[in-house]
Amino acid sequence: MILSIIAGIFNGIGTIYLKASNNKSSLVLVSLIFYALNFIFFRISLKHLEPKNSYIFLIMSSLVFLKMYEVFKGGFSFGIKDLLGIALFIASVYLLNPK
Repeated sequence: MILSIIAGIFNGIGTIYLKASNNKSSLVLVSLIFYALNFIFFRISLKHLEPKNSYIFLIMSSLVFLKMYEVFKGGFSFGIKDLLGIALFIASVYLLNPK
């Protein structure tokens, strides 16, 4: 589980650098490095978790990391719609992932 979360954070960082590469093309390489780290950690996490659970942690940690980045760096506010969206995502994962 921890490896999937770390992979999600690397995915989020890679996404941030990919967006920044629109202004400075040398950041594409940095983005590719973080995507490669994402791939490596996610591949290792698949050895310990089922793919569906591993993807859930990957996506959730990526989305949470990107939202925290927007709030702290981009001046984006966190409102009721954001909270509702996260709650619906968590509820759908819970309901669609029977034990």
